[in-house]
Amino acid sequence: MALRLVLLVASTLLVSSQSLTWWSPAVCRNTPSLNNGNIIRNGWNNFDYKCNTGYELSVTGNCRSRLWRPQVTCKVVECEGDQMITNSDDKTIKGTFGDPFSFNCKAGFTELGPTGSLTCGDQGQWQIDAGCEAVECPEGEVIGRPNSTDTTIAGTFGDPFVFTCLPGFTRDGTTGSMICGTDGSKGIWQIIRPCIGNVIF
Repeated sequence: MALRLVLLVASTLLVSSQSLTWWSPAVCRNTPSLNNGNIIRNGWNNFDYKCNTGYELSVTGNCRSRLWRPQVTCKVVECEGDQMITNSDDKTIKGTFGDPFSFNCKAGFTELGPTGSLTCGDQGQWQIDAGCEAVECPEGEVIGRPNSTDTTIAGTFGDPFVFTCLPGFTRDGTTGSMICGTDGSKGIWQIIRPCIGNVIF
């Protein structure tokens, strides 16, 4: 929604908005220019100011020597630096609308590749183009003798899986356990508690 401002002689104005309407009294007749935006006449002395996507309106000015001398600019939107990124140890840097930013994924979160990417959006927020997703461990792998004949389920990085030990391999219990880990690029089930054979004297 446009903001309508009535500007008086010798007045000073400071506004920050996406768009505004300026009414010029008879004593101030010139129409200022606007980069990265548009000025549209709305009636005899009314003008609508609107910035392009990714820019914010900033206006300062006063009326001098019978001419309105505003400084009207559309400032590019900025995205903040030092922001946390999901599943990455990297942080954002400062950027402006449309800027790209690449970051490294944590170990275990490289299902889509070792890096992700962001773009500075028109609202001043970093937007994810490609994120870091957890690697997946496969379903249906036979654990195999001498541990177990169970098969794995589908899982993602960090998921646990408990399997049943075969008879004769229950010295430390009737079950063993695995965790979904990574070999650096893909997910693999890793045994963390094996089934150990019974000791026979």
